Amino acid sequence: MPQRVPDTRPRRWRQIGRSEAQAKRRLADEYDAAQERGEVATQSRGGANIADGVPDGNTVATVTDLGLTRKQVHEARQLRDAEAVDPGVILRWSEV
Repeated sequence: MPQRVPDTRPRRWRQIGRSEAQAKRRLADEYDAAQERGEVATQSRGGANIADGVPDGNTVATVTDLGLTRKQVHEARQLRDAEAVDPGVILRWSEV
């Protein structure tokens, strides 16, 4: 009996479709661009370093304020970066 080869694809990418992959890549790009523009918190600017009682509430939006989780942004970045290294990899993995 032939030995079964283990599936090494990340589990969350096995059932992802083209539309969802595009949406996640766009999420990563837009989130990073918003951080660069100063509209979304980073670790060094407003993220974990937000002091309680900031005057006038002049803080930037956090990932939670946007209705996302850090895990969602992290996974979107991973998917985007994987596609940058090997275009079409997510689609190929989802078709196997």
